[in-house]
Amino acid sequence: SAGAEREWLWHENNDVQGWPSGAPDAGEIDAALSAVARLLRAENLPALDRTADACRLLDRVAVLWRDAEPVLQPLRARVVTGRTHCRS
Repeated sequence: SAGAEREWLWHENNDVQGWPSGAPDAGEIDAALSAVARLLRAENLPALDRTADACRLLDRVAVLWRDAEPVLQPLRARVVTGRTHCRS
C-alpha cells in the first residue's frame, strides 16, 4: 500500500506559474486534474479508516473549486457529501 500511496502524490506537485500559453505541458495537465484526483482519493480513504486524511483533501478541493464553473457542480456536490463525515 505504501507504493500505491506514493503514486497518488503527483497531484501535490505544482510547478505551474501564470496562465498557460501554447500547447499544454505535463505540469499544466496535472494542475487541471489535481482537484479531481484529490476528490477520488478522498472518497476512497474512509474505507481504509483514514477519514481525517479524506477530510483534509476534501477541504482543499472545496477551496480549489470555490469559484468553479457551473459545469463542475456535480463534482462539487460530491465534495459536500464527503465532508458530512468531517468534523466542523
